[in-house]
Amino acid sequence: MIRASKPAYFFSRYNDVSPRQSGSAVMTTNKHLIDSISSDDPKNKIWKSRMAVARMAYHEGQFKDAEHLLALLLEQSKELKESTFATASTYCGLGAVCAATNRIEQAQKYYELGLNLVQASRDKADSELCAVILRFQANLLWDKDDLSGAQRNLERSVELLTAVGENGEHLLALSLCDLSFLHIIANRLDLAKPLIAKAMSIISRTSEAGSADYLRADMIYQLSIPGLDQESKYNIFLDTAIKEQYQLGSHNPHLVRALARFAVSAKESGRTDLIDLAKEHFEFLAK
Repeated sequence: MIRASKPAYFFSRYNDVSPRQSGSAVMTTNKHLIDSISSDDPKNKIWKSRMAVARMAYHEGQFKDAEHLLALLLEQSKELKESTFATASTYCGLGAVCAATNRIEQAQKYYELGLNLVQASRDKADSELCAVILRFQANLLWDKDDLSGAQRNLERSVELLTAVGENGEHLLALSLCDLSFLHIIANRLDLAKPLIAKAMSIISRTSEAGSADYLRADMIYQLSIPGLDQESKYNIFLDTAIKEQYQLGSHNPHLVRALARFAVSAKESGRTDLIDLAKEHFEFLAK
């Protein structure tokens, strides 16, 4: 399998550092992404280079380009000397693209294919990748209003990454953020607070203040404070989303997903004024 002391994760959700950020910050925070792969095999080098391009296309909302590259990489990954990890990573990427383009059943299929390759492995890198796919899958279930299924996936993701130890702690923080946010949505603040406190402790060590990871974790921490009224919650979310846009870009699929959820919530609450306010900052909402 493709291995390094810091394994390669292709799509790490909107918590990834933007390619706009500079060298050392990217390498510090994205320690599990493809730049960590070290191999002298020419096939691996080509695979790694094309995965980097596909990942950038995905984060910039160029989904057709990303999907085309990933389809090519899927065949290439199967030809590598140790292909399981690379193939599962590619399935995860294809699932992410399908989820971003509202092809839910196809996304689920790709996630399951990826999980089938790594979920029985005792290798720590496979466990980390399995945890990442479970987190992606949880967000798919969340979008389908299956919050209990999403919670199960996130709890399993946290369990796997806790067992991995130090190498998986940043990914653990991301799963803890999602699980805490889910508890907040369900008004279970007593369960949310210790999770987000632990996530903030990790992210404070592994991400720069002002990074997309830090901003989102801080937002969730603020939302976990008891007694906040709905107006304050909306303001906290919008303020963070506006800041994240500068980190992630306006077409980042995970920011788009979060804003779509916000728009649904605001509409259900009869707050069309908040949707209008969001449209002033995020042009895709106006379409």
